[in-house]
Amino acid sequence: PGSKNIKPDALSRLFASPGSEASPDTILPRGVVVAAVSWGRVREALRGVKVPRGCPT
Repeated sequence: PGSKNIKPDALSRLFASPGSEASPDTILPRGVVVAAVSWGRVREALRGVKVPRGCPT
């Protein structure tokens, strides 16, 4: 950011070796991850549930 629009240098780029694939792993240890959220399941579970008064919808 700034007033000069210059070409990025080597330090501002992410390293990726040719032919490498992105890893689906997280940076958190397995012991602290309970589960990934599936929003479709959340919406399905909340279908028909009435929102309490005063809560935004």
